[in-house]
Amino acid sequence: MTSKVKRERPSIMTDRIDGAMTEQFEVEPGLPQLVLPAPQCGHCGNDVELDGDGAWCEGCCVSWERIFDGDVGRPDPDVEGSHVPCTIVDKPLIGLSLTFVHGPCVLPSGHDGEHLCPYRREFNSAMKETDDD
Repeated sequence: MTSKVKRERPSIMTDRIDGAMTEQFEVEPGLPQLVLPAPQCGHCGNDVELDGDGAWCEGCCVSWERIFDGDVGRPDPDVEGSHVPCTIVDKPLIGLSLTFVHGPCVLPSGHDGEHLCPYRREFNSAMKETDDD
């Protein structure tokens, strides 16, 4: 959403100096106006589409009934099949001392982009010692 912001207030003064007519053009800067960014999806970061009091993210198949910061989305009822969860599970990320175990994606099926999987952290015990005989 872009709007033209008037930042200057011109004033023109006409004077007669030594019989000659002169014009002065003066620009006084005005204070800037506030410009709010468009609302974005909290998962994919894309700008959302606005419709009256609500919004929706086409990529994530999620909608919001109100446009308030932090409002929690719901499956978009206008997208066919959005009532069915995605259920794809990301592979565990295994590190030396920490493993992330993911649950099924909570976005509606048919979404674009990355999955949104809940996860739990599991702390791994120290590396097992091997017996050298």
